[in-house]
Amino acid sequence: MGDFTPHIQDLQREIDYLETELEDTKRLLNELYSKLNVIFKGTETLSAKEVIKIWLA
Repeated sequence: MGDFTPHIQDLQREIDYLETELEDTKRLLNELYSKLNVIFKGTETLSAKEVIKIWLA
């Protein structure tokens, strides 16, 4: 059996990177949601949440 430590460290770095990317994506989606809420506020059109669901589909 070999030493898996380097592989585990590589995987941990990848997990850390993906967690950062996920947080950035969440932040951007929240910003988009806020902007869409302003755009669609008071209209009978789609809600911001509905627009995001369509956009992500």
